[in-house]
Parts: sequence; structure tokens; C-alpha cells
Amino acid sequence: MPMCSIKVEKIGFKIPIFIIRVTGSLDAYSFPEFEDKIRGILDKDGINLMFDFANLEYISSAGLGAMMGFAKIAREKKGDLVIFNPTPKINSIINILGLSKFIKVFDNEKTALSAFE
Repeated sequence: MPMCSIKVEKIGFKIPIFIIRVTGSLDAYSFPEFEDKIRGILDKDGINLMFDFANLEYISSAGLGAMMGFAKIAREKKGDLVIFNPTPKINSIINILGLSKFIKVFDNEKTALSAFE
């Protein structure tokens, strides 16, 4: 499986939003770096997070659990976390495990941004 790449972009929408583009595999090897990077954003008042999963090929249970934890932290700080562009495979995992009941999932970036209006 390909290594995980995490690219962060801060946009000034109506409120500051961090777009996190995840590529490759989010597994036991890449999870610590992923968690450190996202916690760093949350610690610096990055409370509105959008995860682009268009190029995510695999996500482990630890990665999914972290997403739940990050969503909880963002919401406690009066922000939110959403996912957009999941591949069919990743979308299926999200739905089977019920993650979509707790985190909004959108087909594209434009509709995901509408969640923050």
C-alpha cells in the first residue's frame, strides 16, 4: 500500500476552515503522524476541518476512531468536521461502520463547504 500523504490548506471562507487532503493508506504506520498533525491543527484553534478522501485508498480502524475523536474535539470547540470525496470503497466502510451517523459525508468540496454556512 502507498504511504500516507497529508496536505493541509487553510482557507478563509466565512470562517477559517482547514482542508486536509489525505492520500494513500491511513494505517498503523502512518496513523501517528496523521494524529499528531490533526491534533496540532485542533490545538491551534483549527476547529473547522474538511477531510478530502478522494485519494485515500485505505483507512484502518484506528484512523476511523481518530476521526470520531477529532469530530468530538471540534464540536466541543463549537466547530465541525466533515468528510468529502470518499472513494466508493472508503464510503462503503464509512457507511458499514456507521461513521456517517456522526460525521457528515459529502460528494464534493463545494457541498462540504455548504455545511459551514
